[in-house]
Amino acid sequence: MLTWFPTPYPGESLYSMLARYHERSGNYLPRDSMGQLFGDRREVCSALIPYRLEHLAEQTARFGLDFNTLLHMYTLYDYYLLFASQKNRNRVQEILHENLGQAYDRMLGNHSRKQFPDFLRFCPQCAKEEEKRYGEAYWHNTHQIPGMCFCEKHGCSLVNSTVSTVSHGKKQLYVPLSAVCHIFEQPKYDETMQAKLRILSQELYTAWENRKRIRAQWERMGETFSDSYVELASKKRLATECGTVRRALLVQAVSGMFTQEMLDFVGASITKGKSWPVTMCQHSSVIHAPLNNILLMIFLCGGVEEFLKYEEELKKAPAHKKSDCYSTVTDEERLAPYREKWMQLLKEHPQASRNELIQKMPSVHLWLRRHDRNWLMEHYPEPRKRGMKHSVKYDWKQRDEAYVQKIRHLNDRWRRETGKPCRITKNRFYHALGLSEVMIEKIPQSKALILDCVEDNESWDLRRIRWAIRTMQENGEPLIAWRVIRKAGIGDIRRKQWTAFLTVSGWLELKENVLREASGNGI
Repeated sequence: MLTWFPTPYPGESLYSMLARYHERSGNYLPRDSMGQLFGDRREVCSALIPYRLEHLAEQTARFGLDFNTLLHMYTLYDYYLLFASQKNRNRVQEILHENLGQAYDRMLGNHSRKQFPDFLRFCPQCAKEEEKRYGEAYWHNTHQIPGMCFCEKHGCSLVNSTVSTVSHGKKQLYVPLSAVCHIFEQPKYDETMQAKLRILSQELYTAWENRKRIRAQWERMGETFSDSYVELASKKRLATECGTVRRALLVQAVSGMFTQEMLDFVGASITKGKSWPVTMCQHSSVIHAPLNNILLMIFLCGGVEEFLKYEEELKKAPAHKKSDCYSTVTDEERLAPYREKWMQLLKEHPQASRNELIQKMPSVHLWLRRHDRNWLMEHYPEPRKRGMKHSVKYDWKQRDEAYVQKIRHLNDRWRRETGKPCRITKNRFYHALGLSEVMIEKIPQSKALILDCVEDNESWDLRRIRWAIRTMQENGEPLIAWRVIRKAGIGDIRRKQWTAFLTVSGWLELKENVLREASGNGI
């Protein structure tokens, strides 16, 4: 249990907070800090999101830093998943709760791994001001956004530190900014590159500040901006009236605006096999990095704020009033074929969502949206309510009683397991039963029973020790106190205490049946 944890500074990253903890903890070895923070001395340092974030959140909750606070306020989780599907976001959440390392691949993917900076970055002026005000500098969250090259506050170039963002096993550790901020070399850009990178940095910061607005618009549009991108591209004559993208012209125009040198520098290269401006204008399953979306918004609209205003104006436009970007067709002969195709599609796929219908007939949808928008809006399928396939009123009292039986069964089964024990925690029950924080509040008996079943540190250590003794007896290994503790996997904080207890109490001489009796007496 942590007795102290750093109070976050404005805009500080989680990595920075962990680095300050390690520096002030007095721990000589990084693995000692890892054991205290994550419950595992073998945990590898991460500059993005720790693999065992949930365990850390349990430790820091008493300081007002729960799981959601750490994840959304002090990491770039919301940035990397800004344009991800809800399904993918849910999967990443599951991975983080399960304490697995796959979250990187799910979050970053191959499309954005090259964009992730090789070293942590900082602003020299911010560092000087913070040392005067707080007595120490710290790593900023926004300075680590891929493509961010200039400080949003001072406008000066961000500097690469000597701290790598890539984990190297035992060689990597949490390093506070104060230890390295005096060692830096100012990056040099030519005037053209500097001007474009400065604009990009401003737009990246705007996107970060408006991430909730962007996410809301993204979900309203069916988790795609492809239609809007095509419509804006048609204004620049880079797409036809029917929505066909002029690929070569679009790629040439985007490359001409940003230059290939700049795109290579930020990790958004346009190659023959990876023409991301084209694929982003299509209804494709390819997930594109936030940086690519923001670059396209700058090219088509001038910036993130302008794109959001464009989307919001379309939403606010009255049904009887046509938008400036659409032309209304009144000729029934031209309207009829497209309407017929759309109605036939609705008839053939009555359960399909809006986005699924669009993917089946993108050209028909785009034509109707441009020329017969009011009719199309009236013939969309009803939007689905997330997480609710049907409206059912549950008898929560009855469900509470059912969950109580399941909880007792799970608790008995987990405690009777003969293999290497796994700690019985609140979240383990939640995952096994499919419960959420909202649902648990509706079943008070189950909630109370779960809290009673959860293992504290002492009972958890005791169960591991009994397993270790039993296993070593079966394998014919000598029962030596320190070997038993090592076999049980008890960390440094309580290792000495339990070693002394086993040595003095004579536990190692007891047989299996006596061990069970001893555990019943609260030993």
